[in-house]
Amino acid sequence: MTGDIKTCLDTLRDTIRSQKVGKVLPNDFYISRIWAENLCPDFFECLKTDLQTFSVLSKDEISNDEWNVLKISKLKANFSLLTYEDPLVESFPCLIRYISIDLDKLSVRKQIYKNPDNRFILHRKELLFSESTPHRNEWIQLTSSCEKAGLFAQPKLIGTRRYWQELLKSKGLALNGHQLVQLEELP
Repeated sequence: MTGDIKTCLDTLRDTIRSQKVGKVLPNDFYISRIWAENLCPDFFECLKTDLQTFSVLSKDEISNDEWNVLKISKLKANFSLLTYEDPLVESFPCLIRYISIDLDKLSVRKQIYKNPDNRFILHRKELLFSESTPHRNEWIQLTSSCEKAGLFAQPKLIGTRRYWQELLKSKGLALNGHQLVQLEELP
């Protein structure tokens, strides 16, 4: 059962590495579902068929449209299906839930983040999407503005909504859609 999905996962991982796409962190790759489906449709076919054998997950739960970001371990045979607030709309979308699948241990973990005030947030979302994604240039501009304002100086501290909002406020900044503005510029 896991052989096919592992092979497909390896193929997707190799494609991401060779094409230098997605958001790359020390241990993981992150890529939007849309982009990953285009890069490696076989992985998604494997996902639909192989994972239905996990008693914890139903086929519907895996194949639904709720999750929008795929997190892939660089070193292990595991991946996570992440559901963020709509990344096409939210400037820094919050993580709503995840399903993490470890193919070596044949285990599944699920987490739903019920506290909307302090969920994990997604930075540099433009890296998860292809260059043809509408509004991607706006997202690049927002990231650039945040970098210039020093908001990413301590990346380990900006992972949650509460801290992110406190940091913005402490610097006299706010978000207006996908623009970083001075607090006094808000209507």
